[in-house]
Amino acid sequence: MNDASLHLNETPLHFYNAPLHLNDAPLHLNDASLRSNDASLRLKDDEKHLTDAPLRLTDEVKQTAVRDSSDSDRSNLKTRNDLTSPVTVHP
Repeated sequence: MNDASLHLNETPLHFYNAPLHLNDAPLHLNDASLRSNDASLRLKDDEKHLTDAPLRLTDEVKQTAVRDSSDSDRSNLKTRNDLTSPVTVHP
């Protein structure tokens, strides 16, 4: 009975050796994912150049919006002045 338990105890050693080979494989996969991460970093650098252009456009839009709002304020003032101007009533 002691011999049987010894054989049973030895078999898990073979199972423990197998996962070591499996653990080696993900290391190669991780190396590949590191390279893909480097590529994604390069893409992000390119995206930075793309995001700079919309920022310049928004500055132009802001300047246009300020001009448009000042024009609309003037037109609103005219409308308010028209409403508050004295009305001549004809009998």
